[in-house]
Amino acid sequence: MKIKCPSCCAEFDLIAALDSAAGSQLLQRMAALEPAVSRPLLAYLSLFRSPKRALSWEKALRLADEVLAFSQREAQLAEALQKVVDAQRAKQMAGTFKQFKNHAYLLRVLEDTPQEPVVSKVVAPIDEPPPLPPRQFTSKTANGLMALQNFKHKR
Repeated sequence: MKIKCPSCCAEFDLIAALDSAAGSQLLQRMAALEPAVSRPLLAYLSLFRSPKRALSWEKALRLADEVLAFSQREAQLAEALQKVVDAQRAKQMAGTFKQFKNHAYLLRVLEDTPQEPVVSKVVAPIDEPPPLPPRQFTSKTANGLMALQNFKHKR
């Protein structure tokens, strides 16, 4: 069964993910979680991906298990994950982001997150690309291409 990515329209074979033991286990864990936790967790896992390579199912499963073991309170974990993802998306827009190597930043945010956080019901989609900053180019071609890129991301 092929599914299509809502942001880049690339096709993905879901059966291939389920054929992998780690991929199947990761999908089961994500399905068992509340959307308020699973969406920020998936976005957090993407912070470990290098710019040129995909994250392996085994590494994604290991990282997810480590993160879920940090806190028994799903609301607290969801809020901390969302704070980390938001901060790193801002760094991506500024061009200063580097892929994560460990969970040290998440652990610091978890320590500062109250035990009973207020979790908003609206969770940003994980596949939504960060908005592009307005830039001016000297050529009409470059301006036209940037206008098309901005239009694509506004969908």
